[in-house]
Amino acid sequence: MNFSLYRTIKASNEAYAKVNKGDLCNGNGGSLGPLKCPNPINLFGMQISNCSAVVTCPPTKKEVPCSSATRQ
Repeated sequence: MNFSLYRTIKASNEAYAKVNKGDLCNGNGGSLGPLKCPNPINLFGMQISNCSAVVTCPPTKKEVPCSSATRQ
């Protein structure tokens, strides 16, 4: 999940904090890893970077139709 396209790290942290964790993985749970902002650039006292976090979704459950049934 990309939180910035070379925005300030402060703005990226604010966006990260507002993510609704319940909406991750189409409402199927999941987790959001730590925010990473590699190679920040200092510009007029602000740190600017391209920040991201990894979303981990649970495996999807597949329903397999029953191909045959027996009656007792």
